[in-house]
Amino acid sequence: MAVNLEMGVDLSSFNSGISQAKAQISSFNATLKFAESSFKATGDAEAAMVTKTNALNGKLQAQKNMIQQYAKALEEMKKSGVDETSESYMKLQRQMILAQASMQDTQATLNGLNESQQQAATSADKLTQSVQGISKKVSLDQIIGGIDRITDGMERAAQKVVQFGKQLWDTIMDSARRADDTATMAEMYGIDLQEYKQMQALVAQGLDTSVETILASQSKLKKGIGQGSKDTLEALREFGLLYESGKGAETFITEDTLQIMWDAGQAIMALGNSVEAEAKQESMAQALFGKSWKELVPLFDKYKTVDDYRAALEKMNV
Repeated sequence: MAVNLEMGVDLSSFNSGISQAKAQISSFNATLKFAESSFKATGDAEAAMVTKTNALNGKLQAQKNMIQQYAKALEEMKKSGVDETSESYMKLQRQMILAQASMQDTQATLNGLNESQQQAATSADKLTQSVQGISKKVSLDQIIGGIDRITDGMERAAQKVVQFGKQLWDTIMDSARRADDTATMAEMYGIDLQEYKQMQALVAQGLDTSVETILASQSKLKKGIGQGSKDTLEALREFGLLYESGKGAETFITEDTLQIMWDAGQAIMALGNSVEAEAKQESMAQALFGKSWKELVPLFDKYKTVDDYRAALEKMNV
């Protein structure tokens, strides 16, 4: 998203640098997604770890470059006499803080991977020492069982992401809400500004939910899938949205997260209205979306398919 400021300050060079950094970040995110899908298909944890580490390091550098461009743009505004309390200055400042929070999250993820590698090395050393002292009578199944336990430990450690800057994220969100800064809100959720405005217009027509509820639910689902959350995957399996495709690999019915969200939402709707069904609906909604089912019912009740929802968005004239 370009930095458009009507303050008589030429920020075109900074806009270019920021856009370039964002393109690089998108590329590294695609690499991370590819590494995850490749691991699921091949089971090659070592290759996936190397690819993820390299991509995260590259993403970290791109985020650093983007923050530097924001800082230089703010400095240029100050030199040109722009008031630091003006909405234009503060909006750009929020974008920089958001970029800093994202960078912290990337660093935390990288820390998690490094931690898993260290744990794996320690566990492998312990296994080697144990095997050297084991009698030849020990079965191969017992050795494989020990290796499997180490692999499980690696996977848990790799999925463990240190939760950095939650308070910072909340502060940015609150500030953006108060200023009605749709640009920052859209960036927080990683969607196009036009789509965010369309969602606002759709909700304003009387849909008894919020844009943040919809986006946060989609974000929770995407994160659960990406990190291989046990609760998320079990719920998707139960609804037939994740199935075994052979040789121990599993496949989602589609790579479209919003489609999966809608199919899951309609499956929860179909559970019925009994007391038992309501408890199940709440449980499944929390596992998949991290939201109360009551917050999501109006959305899935009004739009039966994701195509219906997307068509309604397209009709919003913003």
